Amino acid sequence: MVSNAASAGTMSSEMENSLKILNALSDETRFRIIDFLLDGEKCVCQIFPHAKRTQSTTSIHLGKLEKWGILKSRREGQKIFYGIKDCRVCDVFKALGYVRGGVLKKNCCMERKK
Repeated sequence: MVSNAASAGTMSSEMENSLKILNALSDETRFRIIDFLLDGEKCVCQIFPHAKRTQSTTSIHLGKLEKWGILKSRREGQKIFYGIKDCRVCDVFKALGYVRGGVLKKNCCMERKK
């Protein structure tokens, strides 16, 4: 028989992923970035003024969000574009009452697995 203490000590990957999303949204800069990306993919040059941070600081946060699997990026020439990868982020914004944003209206990332 497995004790409750032993089973409570291991965290499921689902819980880890949920905590990553909550951690991401707990920071004002990352929240602003994700909020801005609800309208669709954007270039870093568009994101950092909206985040009200320097391009360097914004890039650090974008890197964290991408590492955590929340955002995806693509390069087009010298520009890097970011978009929402993890549709559960959109679900959180919907739960918070957000109704605007093209991504939300299109059922989030359009890549939701069935």
